[in-house]
Amino acid sequence: MTAPSEADCLEEIVPTTFRALACELRHRFLAEKKMTSIVAVDGFSGSGKSYFARRLADELDANLINTDDFVPGWDGLAASIDLLERWILSPLSRGEAARWQRYDWEAMQTSEWVDVPTTPILIVEGCGVGARGLSNYYSYVVWVNADESLRLDRLPQRFDWEMYRPFVEIWAEQEKELRASDDVAGRADLVVENGERPEWFDARTSFLQKVSML
Repeated sequence: MTAPSEADCLEEIVPTTFRALACELRHRFLAEKKMTSIVAVDGFSGSGKSYFARRLADELDANLINTDDFVPGWDGLAASIDLLERWILSPLSRGEAARWQRYDWEAMQTSEWVDVPTTPILIVEGCGVGARGLSNYYSYVVWVNADESLRLDRLPQRFDWEMYRPFVEIWAEQEKELRASDDVAGRADLVVENGERPEWFDARTSFLQKVSML
């Protein structure tokens, strides 16, 4: 049996909603019988992954961790993936307490430690969190997709844009390096096509697009 073409996959795109997705995930996680089921929400900067993760966390009443809070500086994207595993994913997989150390972006140094509360569902969100090496920790992986030109247009809307602006290219290069040998979208359980109208994120309707892997 031959693998489906890209066109075949596109024909399988099915609209859904946050509420429907949350219901699907609850059923899936109940069957897993894990102490904590972990969802990874990945995507390039400006794709809309942070908003997506917040909305899904609200629907699931889940704890949410944004890896931006502990990335160790503008050249530390790859290091943050190691920290995510060491501080959070690995301890939770062993049933142990987890915590992470906040990075102060204004002082450009590490700050206080933050305990991770024990909850049935945890969502981790950030660039690179869907890395292949972390796959075994996750119950569900989401890739939020958007064209590069659209993502760049959205970046000035970030609350930290003035701080982020001088490092846009440095950050983008690190993202590309992570993706060069790791097709997260191809492995994801859900691909969200966040197209040309970001206001769709406020419609709370069927902007999610689930790609059937057949």
